[in-house]
Amino acid sequence: IHFANGEKTIIGSEPVWHFDDQFVRNMLPYNITLHAGDSVQSTCIFDSRSRTDPTVIGIETYDEMCWANIQIYPSSEALQCDGNLWMGELGDSEDFVGLAERHPFQESELIFD
Repeated sequence: IHFANGEKTIIGSEPVWHFDDQFVRNMLPYNITLHAGDSVQSTCIFDSRSRTDPTVIGIETYDEMCWANIQIYPSSEALQCDGNLWMGELGDSEDFVGLAERHPFQESELIFD
């Protein structure tokens, strides 16, 4: 989460993910309140260095996917999602923290919006 006051926090990370490991992370214990100007970033990183074929992003079980779902309370509140999907290559020891700052989507060869 990037707060409008400049603070940032990471609310979760799953370094290894398998299709059968799907779960819901309860955010209530974090006691986070979002305000106008705050943003939530979801980042998915696929380690395909051991593959010989291209990594396919798609909806099939064996494709790679990136999915983020946020439910809010009270449900009468409205959220707006906007932004871009950046696709690029990370360095061998590059961490995901700060990814958006180091790799602005404007510099990507491929951008989905």
